[in-house]
Amino acid sequence: MPFDKSIEMNYLESLNTWFSKFKKYIVTYKDGFFQLANVANSPYAIIESFDKMPFCTHNRTKRQILSNTMFINANLLYLDISPTLWIFVSDLKLKKNVAIQNIYEPNLPKNFHIFNLQFYERTISGKQNRINGAIVSDRTWTLFKAGVANQVHHFKDTRQFNITVYFTDEWLKQQQASKLFLNNETFTHFFNSENDYIFWPDHTQISQDVYAQFLLRITTRNEDLKVGMEQMIIELFEKFIRTMTDELKGMKPEQISFKDIKYIQKVEKKLLENLQGEFPGIEELAKHAGVSTTKLKNDFKAFHRTSLFQYFRSHKLKLAHTIIAEKNTPIKEVAKFFGYENASKFSEAFKDEFGYLPSTLVKGNE
Repeated sequence: MPFDKSIEMNYLESLNTWFSKFKKYIVTYKDGFFQLANVANSPYAIIESFDKMPFCTHNRTKRQILSNTMFINANLLYLDISPTLWIFVSDLKLKKNVAIQNIYEPNLPKNFHIFNLQFYERTISGKQNRINGAIVSDRTWTLFKAGVANQVHHFKDTRQFNITVYFTDEWLKQQQASKLFLNNETFTHFFNSENDYIFWPDHTQISQDVYAQFLLRITTRNEDLKVGMEQMIIELFEKFIRTMTDELKGMKPEQISFKDIKYIQKVEKKLLENLQGEFPGIEELAKHAGVSTTKLKNDFKAFHRTSLFQYFRSHKLKLAHTIIAEKNTPIKEVAKFFGYENASKFSEAFKDEFGYLPSTLVKGNE
């Protein structure tokens, strides 16, 4: 007897509803990443969905969510400043490669934009004692329009400190009435454009003290907590707008697809894992990423506004800076360690990157 088509449709509808409901609890594995989902309609929805997950501990008094699984060790603090403005301050330690997908329930409103500053740290592991345990860091701004389903990839053995602001059009318009910098042409162009998001690597090296200040503020229990926090958020927006405007110099930000961002991050990881050696070469990096050399060069420069080689050289010198400053290593030894002909060549490159000679970091080094 043939299967009734109406019954089949009812089954499919029920299954789709079930998968939609439980997707946020299901972990899958694809392309080297564990896939996790997160309900993102609003900061409140995020908090409540975490609250219902068995591997999360939610302390409503402290406004804190803790999670320690085989994938990630997370500490998240949140504050609802107003119905139109929330902030999360989080510390994430990645144990596996993880891709987190923001999903939106169709029956819930989605009117919060997401603004984030991430401090990214990767611990370098190597055979040489000088490099083993050293930390390479980066900073990235992201801005997502409300309701944008996105997937962000996180790599094993990294630590990420995030300041994440959730705000509505209503809050932004209220602030624009008195804060003229929020009417910046480059910034407002984004909200009037077809672009859904901005990824913006920070080249100004904003101090991690910014994260510490937000962490201190959000854990402080006093009457002016929300007022003070809102002012800090406004100042963070100002830093972002000033940085973006200064770097663009009249250009409009290019939107890189999530698919391309994933392979760019894969290339970044390979470069950071090989800082002691020679630059791998465009061809090898393109093969590693699975794209053409032309696409790799163009996309990487559009994203980072610097070439692959300059990115590699800059992080090599940042690592050298760490080794000299924290491990009291002689400059000649560091120069040799990173493949420079002599200490003079290394010092020249170092000064070009930081504006001062490496000898200023360690007394007695020449």
